[in-house]
Amino acid sequence: MRIAALLLLVPALAIADTGPRGFRFDPSGLREISSFVVPSWWMPSPDGRYLALRDADLRIHDLAANKDLGALPTPATGIHDGAWSANGRLFAASGNDASVKVWSIPAMKELISVEPHEGYS
Repeated sequence: MRIAALLLLVPALAIADTGPRGFRFDPSGLREISSFVVPSWWMPSPDGRYLALRDADLRIHDLAANKDLGALPTPATGIHDGAWSANGRLFAASGNDASVKVWSIPAMKELISVEPHEGYS
């Protein structure tokens, strides 16, 4: 197995990207916890608790609880980029249409929505 990326999130959890599949594992014993289809991008929160995954949609996973919190509503044009707040409790994403949304995590509640200005192309 060739590992394309390895990310140590917390002392007891790591993620390995092997191409089409990713694996979450316990690095102390290299025991696999679970696997997932590798999305087009993934971004851990600064504290390592949450993971934002973007593929067909934008999903948030609670890594500590091993739970998918669900999908965040995104623009029809797709997500361009995302960023976590320093404390890992807010996630912001910019759409390919220049819109911006900010959500409270883990409540998955939209706090701010800024639409692109008229004439944006």
